[in-house]
Amino acid sequence: MKGLFVRLPNWLGDAVMASPALELILRAFPHRFCCIVGPSGICDLFAGFSGVGRVDLRNRGLSRVIEAACAYRQMKARSVVLFTNSFASALESFLGGAEERLGLTTDGRRILLSNPIPAPPKNFLHEQDVFTLIAGEAVVRWEGSLRALGETRPYPGLDVSVEEWERVTRKLNLSAKRGHYAVIHPGAAYGTAKRWPASGFSAIARRFVEELGWYVYVAGSPAEFSICDEVLRMSGRAGVVNLAGKTTIREMLALQAGAGFVVANDSGAAHTAAALGVPVIVIFGPTDPERTAPKNPNAVALKGDAPCSPCKHRSCPTDHRCMTSIKTDRVWSEIVGLLENRRKHLT
Repeated sequence: MKGLFVRLPNWLGDAVMASPALELILRAFPHRFCCIVGPSGICDLFAGFSGVGRVDLRNRGLSRVIEAACAYRQMKARSVVLFTNSFASALESFLGGAEERLGLTTDGRRILLSNPIPAPPKNFLHEQDVFTLIAGEAVVRWEGSLRALGETRPYPGLDVSVEEWERVTRKLNLSAKRGHYAVIHPGAAYGTAKRWPASGFSAIARRFVEELGWYVYVAGSPAEFSICDEVLRMSGRAGVVNLAGKTTIREMLALQAGAGFVVANDSGAAHTAAALGVPVIVIFGPTDPERTAPKNPNAVALKGDAPCSPCKHRSCPTDHRCMTSIKTDRVWSEIVGLLENRRKHLT
């Protein structure tokens, strides 16, 4: 088979930001069997990519390294492009017998790479541009030139069919019409420091219900059920529904695709909504929007006022002012502005 394998990031938002780079690789090597490798939910993001194989990794830690290495050997992987930065992911391809192993020289893994790429200075590039850099190096080193490929997509795009949306609305027995509900994501897998207070999300949920007459679906992973339930409880409105833990990643995409608006912290959910073309507000605190905010024109990043930000802490050691300084009136004003611009564009 001697294929070209792309090791996807493990984080949802990173995988979305890597999608233009993945498309570049697929365009550059149409004559080779191409396969994506990553956690099952991450691979599901790219279900619409035709003619692409996939290896779903279901384990963690050392078991994942062994699982991936065995898959590379079984499928006779020749080339592996690493969109990950970890030593472990490079070890997977090394143990898997891939002849060509290309990635950034991060996490002390240079010795494991046959095609090392010097890591750019920290905080120098947007994460999406880092993935494009990696893909471009793969094309130039293995194909010779980028010139015939045209421009790389300027921002990520994901596709979800109307049928997928209809299936998830039937499964969850949702009443809202397409385009007449909001999805709120109050969680953030990275840590509590990235979470805007539940009181802020609940206030925004109330305004969607009271001022627009919309339903509001509060969504997240099973681990985020309690924070989603807190938003539901604090909103005090019948039109707000907690869907945490009730959807797969692909079903979450379908739910977002039918929404009129999405509000989220700096998280994977914000990036998927932006890539689907849905208007989205992304709330930033300890992380840097210059490096990780969605580039899509339908996304607006809001950042609080705190001299210590971006600190990258998973939990705030002080007063969390980077998040608490973002007021609900400011968020709602941005929501109204985005909705008005969208209406003008559609009329």
